[in-house]
Amino acid sequence: YQVSKNLLNKSSIILCGDFNSSYHNDNVYQLVEKHFQSSYKFIHGNEPHVTHLTHRNEELGVDFIFYKSNLLQPISSELIPHGCNHLIWNDHTKWILSDHRAIFTIFKYDNNRNN
Repeated sequence: YQVSKNLLNKSSIILCGDFNSSYHNDNVYQLVEKHFQSSYKFIHGNEPHVTHLTHRNEELGVDFIFYKSNLLQPISSELIPHGCNHLIWNDHTKWILSDHRAIFTIFKYDNNRNN
């Protein structure tokens, strides 16, 4: 058990998707954030306010890329499509593929950071 636990602690893990859970006072987000870092928050200092527009026109931030790693570091993290506002769901981008905005993160791999 201890060997498996040590290997897991040394592994790089990326956990991403629609969490159906906002970052505002939410237990799921708080639990995940205890063990992982948000790539978007690492780059921008906060989560995007809106990544999803519900059928009731509610704007929610529920999509995240979390990571846990000594070897990976985000170097950029953006909402897709580029140019959309992270504070409101603006329709000038004509985003019709989904009711969610994707978060795109580029990570830098640094083998020298392994502790």
